[in-house]
Parts: sequence; C-alpha cells; structure tokens
Amino acid sequence: MSDREAFRHRRWFAYLSLIICVVLAFRPIPSTLDSNDTGRYVAYQEDACSSPVYGDDAGAQQWTFQLLMRPTCQLGSDKIFLLVVASALPIAFIAFGEWKRKGALLLAAGLLVSVVGFELTTNALRQAVSLAFLLAAISLEGKLARLLALCIAMLLHTSSWIFLPWVFLLRRGQPKSGKSESYTLLLAVPLVCALWYFLAPRIGTQLAAGLDLLEIYRSIYSIEVNRAFLVFMILPTCWVFAVRWADSRLPMPRNEKLTFYYSAVVLVATIVFFPMMTYRVAMTTAVLQMFVAMKAMDLSVRSGAWIGSGLAGHFLIYAFVSPNVRAVLNV
Repeated sequence: MSDREAFRHRRWFAYLSLIICVVLAFRPIPSTLDSNDTGRYVAYQEDACSSPVYGDDAGAQQWTFQLLMRPTCQLGSDKIFLLVVASALPIAFIAFGEWKRKGALLLAAGLLVSVVGFELTTNALRQAVSLAFLLAAISLEGKLARLLALCIAMLLHTSSWIFLPWVFLLRRGQPKSGKSESYTLLLAVPLVCALWYFLAPRIGTQLAAGLDLLEIYRSIYSIEVNRAFLVFMILPTCWVFAVRWADSRLPMPRNEKLTFYYSAVVLVATIVFFPMMTYRVAMTTAVLQMFVAMKAMDLSVRSGAWIGSGLAGHFLIYAFVSPNVRAVLNV
C-alpha cells in the first residue's frame, strides 16, 4: 500500500474517532452516584482545577492523571476534558499504528465500536490514558522517550504494571541500536530521580499503607462474579487472535503470539486470584492484541472486516444486556 493510501486510511480513522468521541463527550454527564465513573472523574477534575498543583492530596495515580489533564482547566468545560481523555487511545493508534496494512482501517474501526473502546472512552478513563502511553512505550524510537512513556503509563494506572514484563519481552525481539544498555540506564537515572523527587511524598504514603491496601484489594477482588461475564469480556482478545491465526497467510509474527500467550497467563491468574479485576485486564489485553495485529504484514481486508464486525456484534450484545450502556449515555 502506498503512503498516500495509508495517510487516507489514517485520516478516515481520525474523522470517525472525532465523531464518536464528540458524541460521547457532549452527552449529559451522569451523576457521581451512577454505576459508571464518568461523573466521578468530572467531579475530581473540577476539584483539581480549583486547587494548587501540589495542594491536591489525591493518590499518585489520580494526581498524575489530573496533572496531565491540567491544561483542560483553562478551557473551563467538562465536555472538553471528556473529549481530550476519550481521544487519547484513538490518537495513540493514529500516531503509532501501522496504516500501510490493507485491513488496518477496518481493524482500528473495530476498536471504536467495541465494548472495550466504549468502556475506555466513557468509564475507565485513567486506564485509557495509561494504555495510550503504554502503546507509545513500545512504539517510540528513542530510548529515553520510551522510558518516559513507560514511567507515565505506570504512574497512571496499576494495569500497566502488570504488562511491564510484556513490554521488555516485546522490545527484546526487536533489533537493537549501537547504543549500549548501560547508556539506557544512564539516561534512566536522572528521569527516575526527578519523578521520585516530585512524587516521593505521595508514593511513600501509599507504600506505608501497602499492607492495608493489599488487604482491601483482596476483600474487593475476591467477591464472586458472574463467570459468563468474565468469559464475555475475554472474548475480544481471543477473537482478534483467532481471526489472525485462521486468516494469516504467513507465519504469525512473534509479537502477536507473545502478546496473546502473555495475556492468557495474566487473565487466568486474575480469574483465579482477583476475578473482579479480570474485566479491566481484559480491556487492556484486547487493545494490545489489536495493536500488534495491526502491524502484521499480511493483515488483509478480510481479517480487518472479520475482526471489526465481530467486535461490533460483541458490543451490540453488551448494549442490550448491560445496564451500564444506558447509565453511561444517561438515558
């Protein structure tokens, strides 16, 4: 595919993303008491905008998110804040996705019409922004840029910590530049020191209460959940991999197989030990599987169509069965 055609596909995806993100951002904002998190995020952001940057006593992850979203305070609109956050993941696909593949547009469009895309643009907002930085961490060329993106991803959401080994395993299979690993470590030291200087009081407070937090997590995430729901949320990851495996004309790339096997291990572990957080992890695994599939040399239009239509059908089932969609849309 030519560069011109790839640019056209990227542009069409940008238009589609903008339309969907605008519609979702300018909907009536749900109450903070509703089952989804939109109202709470808006309330937190309003509080953060009216407080000094260092005067906010939010935890390190929420504080990092609010700091990144600080420029939206100048615009004085909750709708713009929601639009910026909802756009984070599509922008990551636009910037770092491989658009020269024939099925790239249909595959990426599947993200926008999927359960995962809907949840990450309306509910799991901090996770979505963290995931955008995680994609940057495996896509950027400069080592310092990758390290910075990875640090921000981990500061934003706990789910990114789970995929830290995956990032290093993925990069390990790529060609290395002439610069030594010691040079990377040398670049990492001042960055880590700077982050620690600014965030040490917040992180220190959280670490001091680490045992209590672990006990809380155990109590929350050991609650019995509907197993059919867990299977339903895992389906997108399996679907993307299955379509690629069945339709691939070339040996499946290492990155796709590694991502699926790593995701499978993580999902099994969360089902066994923390079933209530499985759906959160499953959203990340689906996006990662789509992103690495987008880079496959033999990603065909047929594969993209199967993946996109399957994810859209998956969302239609979710929309009819789950009350969360109605709560998010405030209808």
